[in-house]
Order: sequence, then C-alpha cells, then structure tokens
Amino acid sequence: MGKKRKRALLKHFNNIDEIKKASIDELLEVEGMNEKAALSVYNYFKNNNL
Repeated sequence: MGKKRKRALLKHFNNIDEIKKASIDELLEVEGMNEKAALSVYNYFKNNNL
C-alpha cells in the first residue's frame, strides 16, 4: 500500500485502532480505496490479530 492510501486511511479514521475495527464497507468509504486494497487492509488486521 502506498503512502497516499495510508494517509487517506488515517485521515478518515483518525487512528490505527479505528482502522483495525473497520469493516470492509467502511474501508471502501476512504478516498482512493478500491475493493482489493480494502480487503488487503481488512485481512491484514484480522489475520494478524493486531
């Protein structure tokens, strides 16, 4: 994931804990986020128990 999407995620959710709790649909609301990237973020946090 690029810097632009990372910044967009933090801007949208305000902090990493909110990103961790986000659903795929909530991740898709982030500017520049597509389904593949949203699934990647979602799975990263769910599969790694972070």
